[in-house]
Amino acid sequence: MKGYGVDSMRRGTNAGGMRRYNERLILSAVRRMNGASKAELARMTGLSPQAVVRIVDELAEVGLLFQAGRRTGGMGQPATIYRINGKRGYTVGVGVEVGRGDTTIVLLDFDGERKAVGRHAGSFPSIDTVLGHIDAFIDEHLASTDLLSAEAFMGIGIAKPWFWMLWTLYNSTHPAGGTNDLEGPRRAAG
Repeated sequence: MKGYGVDSMRRGTNAGGMRRYNERLILSAVRRMNGASKAELARMTGLSPQAVVRIVDELAEVGLLFQAGRRTGGMGQPATIYRINGKRGYTVGVGVEVGRGDTTIVLLDFDGERKAVGRHAGSFPSIDTVLGHIDAFIDEHLASTDLLSAEAFMGIGIAKPWFWMLWTLYNSTHPAGGTNDLEGPRRAAG
């Protein structure tokens, strides 16, 4: 299936112990396709049809997927289309925008819809600073809403530049914070 990033997706396996990986693979495929039938998921992931049926049924049973309708037009019975249940879970994502010198923290529902955004200005934030921003964001946006329950919170993801640890060295050689020059940390490391 062209157009859905199929070529770049990893293939699943039916081996024992890979179930969680295969569940994530199925959820990722459903999200990328904005809904899919079990047969489409089997073709897209390389999993056996039996494995896909079992995984999709269990994901639907726990509320991560839902039946969004039926697709007609082919031969045989209409295919049931499954979609992500966005209200089932929430994640906190952090992106460090190095060029702009700020930290952006986002609360997303399981369907990828933004529920809250926090931004903190500051050049070359340390890991401790970013973790402090995350704690404050969680206290401010999650504790004060009914969005989350312990079961619905799925975790925190942090995207960081590969040279993040060099910022400390750069800041120690440029006490005033230097500039937003992205090459600075590499030069400071020597």
